Amino acid sequence: MPGPLEGLSVVDFTSGTAGPHATQLLAAYGASVTKVEPPGGDRARQEGPFAGPRDPEASAPFLALNGAKRSVVADLESPGGRSLARSLVERADLVVEDLPPGELTAHGIDVEEARQRRPHLVVCSVTPFGQTGPYAQLRASDMILQAMGGAMYATGHAEREPLRLAGHYAEWQAGLVAAFASMLAIYRAERTGAG
Repeated sequence: MPGPLEGLSVVDFTSGTAGPHATQLLAAYGASVTKVEPPGGDRARQEGPFAGPRDPEASAPFLALNGAKRSVVADLESPGGRSLARSLVERADLVVEDLPPGELTAHGIDVEEARQRRPHLVVCSVTPFGQTGPYAQLRASDMILQAMGGAMYATGHAEREPLRLAGHYAEWQAGLVAAFASMLAIYRAERTGAG
């Protein structure tokens, strides 16, 4: 039975937890997601536990976040890799990326230019502190995101330091919100023609 997102084409320029979680949710509902990996593969392919011997195709974290996607290798430092990535974007309905601000454009993939040819193209950028502003270029760990996002304000005991929530709480939540926001933007693009 086809999923409700059948026919939706997504290009995934993400790694880590938040971005891949967003695109995995979209894939679970039937979207066709193409993950663009660097030479050597996504860094999660090297993380265990592994189903059997240490094998990049059997990394549990990678499979949990990317199991329903197709992957292509594109070296964004090379003309051929950039050309492949641009061709994927040209056919996409949605691009999801979690690179530092400006990095995708620096690699020759200009989503604003692609949007001029495909006005309905939706772009979801999953970054710790947005594309602009005083913190835009800063990196963040899940603990920093929990602290700055307020989750740690409500944890622990009042007379002690705050405690972080277990796992990658902020990143999982960011992925969920990114998937939801992307779907709202797709819905708007279908109604108005504007991504």
